[in-house]
Amino acid sequence: MSLKKKEWLDKLRREGKVRDPTEDHRVGLIALQNKRRREMLNILIEGGLPLNEIAQRLGISE
Repeated sequence: MSLKKKEWLDKLRREGKVRDPTEDHRVGLIALQNKRRREMLNILIEGGLPLNEIAQRLGISE
């Protein structure tokens, strides 16, 4: 592992951002099973929209 990558991982661990990568992936994949969340993610990838436009596009209330 490169020194730069090791320093980056050490920083994440100190800040409490890396606990259990397997658990992080599991939670992320569970979240993406929801169709609305995937649609929201695609909207954000496209550049995002104001909240009211996202709600309207997805047919949900704010």
